[in-house]
Amino acid sequence: MFATPDWRARFTACVMAICALFSPVSAAETTKAEPASRVVMTEAVGAVVDFKPVAATVRAMVDRGVKQLARTNQLGAAWRALLTTNGVYATNELIGIKVAAAAREGGGARVETAAALIESLLAAGLAPRQIVVWDRFAADLEHAGFKALETRYKVRVAGAAEAGYEATAFYDSPFLGEPAPTDLEFGKKGEGVGRRSHITKLLTREITRIIHVAPMNVRRRSGVSGHLVGLSLDTLDNTRRFERDQNWFEQAAVEILAMPAFDNRVALCVTDALVCQYQGEQETLLHYSAALGQLWFSRDPVALDTLAVGELERLRALAKMPPMEPRMVLYENAALMRHGVTDLKKILVERAP
Repeated sequence: MFATPDWRARFTACVMAICALFSPVSAAETTKAEPASRVVMTEAVGAVVDFKPVAATVRAMVDRGVKQLARTNQLGAAWRALLTTNGVYATNELIGIKVAAAAREGGGARVETAAALIESLLAAGLAPRQIVVWDRFAADLEHAGFKALETRYKVRVAGAAEAGYEATAFYDSPFLGEPAPTDLEFGKKGEGVGRRSHITKLLTREITRIIHVAPMNVRRRSGVSGHLVGLSLDTLDNTRRFERDQNWFEQAAVEILAMPAFDNRVALCVTDALVCQYQGEQETLLHYSAALGQLWFSRDPVALDTLAVGELERLRALAKMPPMEPRMVLYENAALMRHGVTDLKKILVERAP
């Protein structure tokens, strides 16, 4: 069903091209033929000090990135443009800021990035009750420091598992798993048990628009702990089964995003490149990290992940480490399913001034 091309040549080209993607793009250049996808990169000197993000600087980076992506100088207008669905902007939207809280000792998406997005949304006129910060487990959110955002901004912080999973909304595949205690089918017996992964009720019953924040951390199966995996496998139960098989992993991640629950839900994807870790996956290893002090914005999760994989390999090369050479079939599959773009020639990278 999916393509399995030889990605070595294409991946090498991606790594070589990534350096050129960080040069500013002028306003005149952005008015040329519209590319398939746009990525806006913001960067600031002093955004990270001693591997810790500076909150005020990160907030300014968020505002700049959002306004440039929406092509307006007005913050409220920018958010209205990004949150509009099929030409309609609903004032009662519930915005779900999906983060990656499971990485140890702050190795995932930074709390400062989520806080900056909350402040930006509030400044644009949204009410605290319209914002929920979420990930798979409430315990991970609390351990990573996201729970404090409830008190600071009066928003909600919630775990997908604690909210429960929808019995009638699921991804069905013959690759059986053993349901975990937090999964809907845990303890059940019978034919077919373990072949369904159910979507969290946060998506089926509450959240209307998603802002997805992904860290730039290396991940063995996908190259980066990015948007495709975070949007798909982190929002359902019984997904540990896909980690056992690379082919199922690559197929499930893209097929899940084609489910009705995700239709027109993803308003914005933000790659947290404040600190990038190119070795160690979920375990924080600062000696294998680089403080880039950047945030990347796009409505295309595939383009962001493709660029992130190339940037991580560039950092590994600078550190004189062997290349990971990750399988890129996941992203080719996603492009075939029209979740986004992998062709660098069809991605316009802009630097926010």
